[in-house]
Amino acid sequence: GRDILCKHLTAWMITATYILEPSAGLALKGFVNQHEVYFDSNIILRALANGLPTHDESRYLLERTDKLGMRIRITPGLFREVRDHISRAIELFQAFDKSPQGFLAELKNDILKHGGPEHTNLLLGGLFANRERGFSISWERYLQTHLGIGATTPVDDTQLRWRLKDLFGMVVDNTTLPPAMTKQVPRLARAISDMHARFQPDSEAPRGPHDVRSMNEAIQFLTIHRRRELANRYDTVWFVSRDGFVNRLQFAEL
Repeated sequence: GRDILCKHLTAWMITATYILEPSAGLALKGFVNQHEVYFDSNIILRALANGLPTHDESRYLLERTDKLGMRIRITPGLFREVRDHISRAIELFQAFDKSPQGFLAELKNDILKHGGPEHTNLLLGGLFANRERGFSISWERYLQTHLGIGATTPVDDTQLRWRLKDLFGMVVDNTTLPPAMTKQVPRLARAISDMHARFQPDSEAPRGPHDVRSMNEAIQFLTIHRRRELANRYDTVWFVSRDGFVNRLQFAEL
């Protein structure tokens, strides 16, 4: 508990310094330029989805982290989640185009059905928010302008990798887990599914023991642990997420 509290206080200090007092960024650079930060897909997608209420803060967080010299990483599984989320948005946009009700009607119906632009596919939410503000932008133009990708599926992995690196200095991690850690993935994924059911029973569809999202999160946690082992320090490798599950889990550990 004391170790986790210490990490929380250190993270608060870093965040307060370079977000609440940007001018202090230069003083902080020497402290964090060897740090590695893994961002969850829920922050990356919001940073890409221009128009969302949480877009500016998410993008600012990534850009400031990059400017401070921190090395921004994403695990392959989380990268695939981002790619698949974008691909799903394109599929929905294409379906809305073909609907007799019309594109805008289908887009509004989707937003209403899911309870707002932050609770559906985030790119649909971003486009809807732009339309609500009076910006008459096509979905193809939206993707090209803000994501730098075309309007076809599947989304090209190489193109998306270059886009994330260009925007945020983000690279897809290539850390190999040792066999002993790899064996822990299924057990940890089951535990994550169980904890999701406990902490967020109504937030999403129930997760099974082999749920891809839980598997990705398990690999992510183990990858971060491995990077900390390789650095021989546990205070230079960080994970940032908006997921309430992660916050509740940390408080449960306290």
